[in-house]
Amino acid sequence: MKLLRIVLIAMIVVVLAAGPLLAAAGGKDKEGPSQGRQIWDTVWRIINFGILVFFLVKYARRPLMAFLRKHGADIGERLENYQAQLAKAKDEYAQTQERLADIQKMIAEIETYMKDEAERARQKIIDQARKNAEHLLDEAKEIASTEVVMARERVKTELVELVITEAEKAIRRDIKPEDDTRLIGDYIGRVTKVADAMT
Repeated sequence: MKLLRIVLIAMIVVVLAAGPLLAAAGGKDKEGPSQGRQIWDTVWRIINFGILVFFLVKYARRPLMAFLRKHGADIGERLENYQAQLAKAKDEYAQTQERLADIQKMIAEIETYMKDEAERARQKIIDQARKNAEHLLDEAKEIASTEVVMARERVKTELVELVITEAEKAIRRDIKPEDDTRLIGDYIGRVTKVADAMT
């Protein structure tokens, strides 16, 4: 600090002593200030900057350092918080990825199960349809065979009736009155024999 004061005082003395000499040495140019004037302005700028630095170092150093330390501590704390949040977010992301992988695996298992179940249901429906078709075919065969038997019986009955009708017609055509008497006599004889046998 003492060295800085000594340097500042020396600079001020040199400038004050050399100022009039520099001002007298340089005349005015048509285009602007003289070279001596430019040096004088530059020296005063340096002195002003030195005074500013002196006051900043002397009076603002402690508050500035305290502010910077506090601000640095805040930034460090925020950085630690951000790093903790980042680590937490990474953990949550990893857990989410694991859950997503588990969900995708579960979806694949469900799809496989549903396909297998659909195939089993389809096969069951096909088997049931085959059984129903076989059962219907058996019933149709039974009904058809029954119908055939009944049709045969109807045909037989109709044939017998037709034969009897034709036989009656033929008999009526060919029978004479003597045959009627003879048939009636034969019938009465048979009835008499049956009655005698019963008594």
